[in-house]
Amino acid sequence: MILTDLQYPLFAAFIAGPYGLLTLVQAEGRAARLRLIAWGLLAAGIALALLWFLGPLPYILDFDRSVLTSTPAQDAIPVAFPEGYVWHVDKAWFPVSLGAVLLPLLALALILNGYARRARIGLPARRWFWLHSSRPH
Repeated sequence: MILTDLQYPLFAAFIAGPYGLLTLVQAEGRAARLRLIAWGLLAAGIALALLWFLGPLPYILDFDRSVLTSTPAQDAIPVAFPEGYVWHVDKAWFPVSLGAVLLPLLALALILNGYARRARIGLPARRWFWLHSSRPH
């Protein structure tokens, strides 16, 4: 991910960290946890080695940030909050698109269809994974 776009590892950290902790909590015994930690450290070491020799890590660390200038506040483009972070089209130019209506309706129909299908075949409603215990009580 780091080789193609540097924003992906920033977001991946918020997924891999909690998932790694969940995996450690669900591991069966101390030996399994230590094995998972060892494999994780090995994977991180290989990733850093590849980033150093084949990737952008040396160039990122050598980059001189002192030559960068920020945009003055009066020249910055204003973004309306919160709709400006979701909808980037000017309302006067194009008020509503077909995708703005059709896509949420399609998503809602798929969600309702999934719940109806589970109810027809007698499956319980899905719960969040952290509320589900895989160990017998």
